[in-house]
Amino acid sequence: MNSDNPPNNGNAPRRSDRPKKPNLTKFATSCPAQSSRQSKRSEPIANVTEAAAENHPEIDPYKEELIKEIQAEYLQAKQVYDSDVSTDGYDYFNHALDNHVLDIEPPLEVPFVPVPEITPVKPNSENSIAKFSGGKKVTKLNVFLSERASALPKMIHWINTNINIAGKDQLFLNNFPYLGDGDYDDAKIVKELPKLFPEGIHGNVRGWGKPINNWLLFHTCNPIMKRHEWQSHEELERLMKIMHELFPQKGSTEELLNCYPDLIQKYDPENATFPPGLYDKNGRIAGHFPPEVIHHSNTTLICRRCYTFDCVYHPLTENDAHVERRDDGRMPEIEESCGVFCYKVATDDGEVEWSNEEKSYIDLLSNANIDNSCRMAQFLVNMDCSKTCKQVYDYLRAKEPLAPILLDPNRIVGNDRKLPRISSEARKAFQRSCNGKLVNSRPYQSCKHLGTCSVKNGCGCKADGIVCTKFCACPSTCTSKFPGCNCKPGTCDTHHCECFLASWECDPDLCQSCNCDGGDGQDGRQLCKNTNLQRGFSRKLFAARSQVSGNGCFTAEDIRKGEFVGEYCGEIISHDEGERRGKIYDANKCSYLFNLNSAQTLDAGRYGSIVRFVNHSDYPNVRPKILVVSGEQRVGFFALRNIKSGEELFFDYEYNSSKKKEFNFVEKKESRET
Repeated sequence: MNSDNPPNNGNAPRRSDRPKKPNLTKFATSCPAQSSRQSKRSEPIANVTEAAAENHPEIDPYKEELIKEIQAEYLQAKQVYDSDVSTDGYDYFNHALDNHVLDIEPPLEVPFVPVPEITPVKPNSENSIAKFSGGKKVTKLNVFLSERASALPKMIHWINTNINIAGKDQLFLNNFPYLGDGDYDDAKIVKELPKLFPEGIHGNVRGWGKPINNWLLFHTCNPIMKRHEWQSHEELERLMKIMHELFPQKGSTEELLNCYPDLIQKYDPENATFPPGLYDKNGRIAGHFPPEVIHHSNTTLICRRCYTFDCVYHPLTENDAHVERRDDGRMPEIEESCGVFCYKVATDDGEVEWSNEEKSYIDLLSNANIDNSCRMAQFLVNMDCSKTCKQVYDYLRAKEPLAPILLDPNRIVGNDRKLPRISSEARKAFQRSCNGKLVNSRPYQSCKHLGTCSVKNGCGCKADGIVCTKFCACPSTCTSKFPGCNCKPGTCDTHHCECFLASWECDPDLCQSCNCDGGDGQDGRQLCKNTNLQRGFSRKLFAARSQVSGNGCFTAEDIRKGEFVGEYCGEIISHDEGERRGKIYDANKCSYLFNLNSAQTLDAGRYGSIVRFVNHSDYPNVRPKILVVSGEQRVGFFALRNIKSGEELFFDYEYNSSKKKEFNFVEKKESRET
C-alpha cells in the first residue's frame, strides 16, 4: 500500500491508502493478449490474434502458425475423446448384465405412519403447555418463550489465525465479486478490475469457445512438444500462453504451467518429453544424483526461520543461512561390531553390484558427516537396500576421498544454542555503520554473497539501506549485522535497550543477558519485557456488536497504559496484490489492509486474528506499532491509556477526509475520553 502521505516514523502502520494508478509493468510479459481478455463478448480466434498483435508489437511471428497447430491437434484429440466417451464402460456394464449383477430385489414396503397433530402455543399466552396428539396418546410439554434477540451484524467470512501467512499474488480473478444491492457504481469497478488482473477474469473472455479438460489439454500439447522437441521451461511457457488465450476458462498461464508436469506423469510417464525427476513413481531415487541435487529438493522446502517443512508463514527465506545445531566433527566411531557382517569381523565378500539409488544414499550420508559403515548399512536396511556393513566399507575405501562437507560460516560448535557472543567492539562498529539510526522501511531478505557486506560485493542489505539479520550468510563479525541488546532482565521496555529503540523484539539467539529465552518464568528470574509477539501473548479479547459500525473488538480485562494488547495477523502480500484486493474492499466499504513496509502489505480480510475487528476513531485508545521479530515485520497493538474491561478498542486509521467520507465513519462520543 503506497501512501501519498509521508510515513509516520516507521513505527505506526496505517490502513491502506493506495495510489490511483497501480504499477502493472511487472505483469506485461505474462499476458500477451491482455486487451482481448477485457472484452465481455467472445471473439473469433483471428480477432484474438489481431488484438494481441496490435497491443504487442514484438509478438512472436510464429504465433499464428502455432495457433493453427494447436487447433488441429485439439480437433484430433477431441475426436478420439468423444469416441472413447461414447463407448466407455460398456464392457463393464455388459459383464455385469450377463452375470445378473444388476438384478435388484424389490424395495421394502414402508408402512404409513400418521404425523401427530401439534397444538401450537401463541406468544404471550397464559397457556404454556404444548400438546402432541397421535393415535390414542397425548403428550404435553412445557414451553418457555425466549426474548426476541436483535440480529447480528453482517460479517464477511474469515478464518482465524494467530500468525502471519505468506499470501500469493492472484493474477487471475475467478469471478466478479458480489457488491450487494447498494448504490455503488458497478460500471466503474467492472471497468477497473480487468486492468488490475493481468491474466484476466474467469468468464470475461470466451476465447475459442471449445470445451477443455485435463485429458484434452495434455493430448493437445504433448504431440506439439514432441514434434518440435521442446523441453525447456521457456518453450512450454510459450505454448501455455497461447493455450490460455484459446481456453481462458481452464486457468491462468501459471496454473497451466504448474499442472502440466502432473499430466505427463498421469497420461504418459514413460514417453514424456521432459527429463525424469529425482524420484520415480514408486518414490525411490531414480538415478545416481550428487548430494547437492538431493539436498536441494529437500532444503528448498525447509524454512530456515521456523524449521517447518513447506512453510506457509515466511515468504522471504531463500537466501537464509542454515544455522546448524550440532558439532562440525564426524559422528563418533562405534567401538563394538554391529554383527557378523561388520567390516571389523567379516571377511572379503567379493565384488557386489551397487544400484544408482544406493550410490546416491552413500554420497548423501557422507555429505551429512556420517562416514561410519555400521551406521550407513543400518540406514540402507531401513531404506530396503540390501548391503552389509562390510560391503559399505569396501565401497567407501574404493571411492575415497569422501564427499566434501558443506560448511556454513555461522555454524554453531557444540550444543550451545546461541550464536557467538557479540563483543563490545563489534557493537560499536555496528552503531558507527548505521549512524545510531535504524530504519525498518523494507523487508528483511537475507544477503548471500562473497566477501564483506558492501554494495560492490552484491549485498542486498547494503543496497536497500537495512541491517543484516542473523539469517544472513555473512559471518557474525559483520559490522552491519544487528547485534541485539545486553540489558538486564525486565529492563527492555525503555529506549536504553538497543532492541526497543530499533523497534526490534529481543532475540534469544542475539541478546545475551535479558532472559528473553527464559521459558515460562517459573525459575524465578524476571522475563524480558520485549518478547510479546514471539511468545504469542494477547489480552482476553472478543468480538461483539460495535457502537460505531458492524462488529467491534472488546477487551474482557483491564489493560494499563502502554501494555501490549494483541497482534494484528493476516496474509503478507505484495503491494500490487494489495491494490487488487483493495479495489474490492473499497467497493464493500470495509478494508483490512496494513502497510508493513515499502514492499509488503498485511491483509486480514480472509485470514486474521480477533484484532481485525478494531474500528476507527479520531480519539483512539490503542495504537499499532511495527516490530521486527526474527527478521520479519509484524504489527502489535499497545494501549494508549488505561482501558476498562468491556470497553471497545479503537485506533486511528489515518485516512484523509475524503476517505473517511467514502467509508461513512461514525465517531463515538465516549471514545473522546482520555
